[in-house]
Amino acid sequence: MTTPTQGRSGLGLFREQKTNNRVLNRLRLVVERVIVQVKTWRIVHTGFRRPLGL
Repeated sequence: MTTPTQGRSGLGLFREQKTNNRVLNRLRLVVERVIVQVKTWRIVHTGFRRPLGL
């Protein structure tokens, strides 16, 4: 697991650190959206409703 770089109190981040944080945030956003879509997908969070036989 990768975490964003935090600046020290009173000091900002270097440009490279800010860029890395932006890249991490974009990746985290994509992963979190996929997790939400899987959780809200009805088939995943509901039980078996009826038999599959014809």
